[in-house]
Amino acid sequence: MRTTSAPAPNLKEELVRNFSAALGEAKAQQVVSEAVEQSGFAAASLTQKDALAVLDRIAQSPGIVGIAARFIKSRYLLRP
Repeated sequence: MRTTSAPAPNLKEELVRNFSAALGEAKAQQVVSEAVEQSGFAAASLTQKDALAVLDRIAQSPGIVGIAARFIKSRYLLRP
């Protein structure tokens, strides 16, 4: 019997989706892409730990960007 497993989620795109509600699609893409690059991670292979490090980096930003990052991080930490 052949089984197919769901593809691994692209955490970068998931982060962008989470930020989009607060920042808009273009700004979310920019913020996440810059943070991933500055952190030295490969966007296509982010792990959960990497995503949290990216959120930590973004959380240091002032204003709504930092607030959104802290909120999104808390949601990631509460995942089962």
